[in-house]
Amino acid sequence: MKMPPVSMKMAKMQKATLDPNKISGRCGRLKCCLRYEYDVYEEHQRSLPRIGADIVTSNGRGRVLGQEVLSRQLLVQMEDNRRVMVHADDILSVMRREKTRERSAQVTEEE
Repeated sequence: MKMPPVSMKMAKMQKATLDPNKISGRCGRLKCCLRYEYDVYEEHQRSLPRIGADIVTSNGRGRVLGQEVLSRQLLVQMEDNRRVMVHADDILSVMRREKTRERSAQVTEEE
């Protein structure tokens, strides 16, 4: 049975240590469990707002600073600068960011 390759990206997504000595198995390769768990992390992460996203909760608006993927919780900085943990189920909406054409126009003018 051939195991799919394991990458450091998988360890990083799972917030595991990036020290190869600590995440290597007896065989000297990265632990297979990282590969096994990666698909679950990736699926759960897709269901969460991205870091930097502006969201609306019952407590007001805020910006996502971090994700706890398995518990589906987000570290959010509210408009009054408080930092709170918010469960994904408590998010009322995710605000869409408008791409500013002004910024790209400024860059073009400066060149």
